[in-house]
Amino acid sequence: RWWTKQAELDILAVDHQKKHYLAGECKFKNTPVSSEDIAHAQSKFEPPADADVQWFFFSKSGFTDGAAEHRNCQLVNPITLYLPS
Repeated sequence: RWWTKQAELDILAVDHQKKHYLAGECKFKNTPVSSEDIAHAQSKFEPPADADVQWFFFSKSGFTDGAAEHRNCQLVNPITLYLPS
């Protein structure tokens, strides 16, 4: 978990060079996560300009169609966790 006085993320990991970040949110609600939810979460964290950020969103209730349009973003729900590779 990462937070400041203004924002909080459920997941944030960084390599020792501060060039590669893994950031994410976990949503345990009864409605699908929307594109707006993702944009709001991504607006909370400003990495360095030259950083590579991979976002992960975990949702109990899935995602709206528009949620898949975000770059560098993996969408995970209970079904995708258990699908065979």
